[in-house]
Amino acid sequence: MKNYQDPKLSLLKTKEEMFEEGKTKRIISNALKISSNKIAFVETLGGLTIRNYKVVVGEVEYAV
Repeated sequence: MKNYQDPKLSLLKTKEEMFEEGKTKRIISNALKISSNKIAFVETLGGLTIRNYKVVVGEVEYAV
């Protein structure tokens, strides 16, 4: 039996991830008082109850 994944669910997950990334960038840019366009990369570091993120702004990395 092949593992079947509905393409619509995959697309929905991708849109949801993009929304979450944009929301996270806005929150972080407000906290760091920078433009969200300057944030090159956001990655989840972990945490079950508190979300931690690795954020790259230019060549500087932050853990927020």
